[in-house]
Amino acid sequence: MHQRRPEEPPSTPPPPRGTIGSTRPPSAVRIGDFVYLVGAYQRVRDMRSAGTAAHRVLIFARRAPWVMREARTTGPSACSDHSPCSDGASSLSPHHARSFAMRFRKIHGAGNDFILLSNLGLDYDNDWSKEAERLCARRTGVGADGLVISRLINDSPAVLEVACFNADSSVATMCGNALRCSAWAAHRDHGFQQMSLRMAGVVHEAVVSDESVWVTAEVGAVLPRRLQAVINGRPTWFDSAHTGTEHVVAIVDDVDAIDAVMVGRLVRHHIDLAPLGTNVNFVQSTGQQALKLRTYERGVEAETLSCGSGAVAAVVVATMRGLVARRAVTVHNRAGEPLTVRPHDARPNRTHWVGGPVTHTFEGVLA
Repeated sequence: MHQRRPEEPPSTPPPPRGTIGSTRPPSAVRIGDFVYLVGAYQRVRDMRSAGTAAHRVLIFARRAPWVMREARTTGPSACSDHSPCSDGASSLSPHHARSFAMRFRKIHGAGNDFILLSNLGLDYDNDWSKEAERLCARRTGVGADGLVISRLINDSPAVLEVACFNADSSVATMCGNALRCSAWAAHRDHGFQQMSLRMAGVVHEAVVSDESVWVTAEVGAVLPRRLQAVINGRPTWFDSAHTGTEHVVAIVDDVDAIDAVMVGRLVRHHIDLAPLGTNVNFVQSTGQQALKLRTYERGVEAETLSCGSGAVAAVVVATMRGLVARRAVTVHNRAGEPLTVRPHDARPNRTHWVGGPVTHTFEGVLA
């Protein structure tokens, strides 16, 4: 069992050259700033909303994303993301990658495919964002929607730390299918049937059964009529739903009649959603407690065959709009491998389960 180190030592060392230390709230931190964590200043590579204006998910190059909920010791950077610090300030405590072959799994959750590394020690680190861009390339790499790093933190009870890096090198603060694939691998490797998965500071429950793998998704702000766009000549409203990451959802008559890539890309970069952007979902009611979904995913910058957090967002919005009742809903996708979304028994208003198949495609070794 690994004990968690305290986040703050008794005294704070001076900030690195190029910074001026001060205490600031999450809303004041910017990309390129330094935040003091676990005994060292960490440079913020990117950030995401944490579902509330008061919190931020901070993303670093060489450690897991972290949710900043209160004021911390920080310092602005004298370097830019386009001009890295020559004195090493951009990576203050680097863990140099070791030269050895890494085994990986190619795995997909209902068509959403990943390169999964799950046998790394806690002390092994790398610039996974850069690796994700290289490995996920469809023509020159292994090819995938994302790279998933899963580490066992504790085995009784079972706890894993999961990080997901999108194909464009950005960090996913929530990816339901990546969590489901990680839970499947933990069941295969360690025999766990129930476990906790921690992604970007949020703990998700996971249950593995014979036919499906289930994980929880936390539902944040739901805003009706967030923005409007013209689709096939018709003005269409998009509602927004935060399911661990940003989503907008449009209810349409026929999802197959929509150019999901063209419309999705326009809405994803809509000025009303700047600077974070969003995932874009098109949803059609296909019968009692059934939906059909297409998703343009931010970070992949393309339509994916399935999206777990998008399925949850679709069900939340469809429930708000009266298209489905507050019970299990089947969400059909482009892969033809439906996901099921249902409210959590103990927390039905803020937590949903999303479950479905996971397929292990092949294994390999990264040179």
